[in-house]
Amino acid sequence: MFSRIVSRIAALPLVTKILVALIVFLVSAILSPIMVFLAFLVLIIAVIVLVFRAVRRRPLRNWGLVALVSLFLVIVYGESPARC
Repeated sequence: MFSRIVSRIAALPLVTKILVALIVFLVSAILSPIMVFLAFLVLIIAVIVLVFRAVRRRPLRNWGLVALVSLFLVIVYGESPARC
């Protein structure tokens, strides 16, 4: 499914690709406060699960990756000092 979307976007003219990129950027900028909140919430949950699983000596599975990706999203979508 994802490859179909990518191939359809690749077939578009350059001007349309630029417009799609601008629309995605604008939607991302508008939704950034929501993304920061959700990513921070997921980060807190992932850290709690990681600690719990480490104490119980169970495999950490994918929770480390979930914590890393959510931390990355908090950093990317969070307020930067330059904006303040």
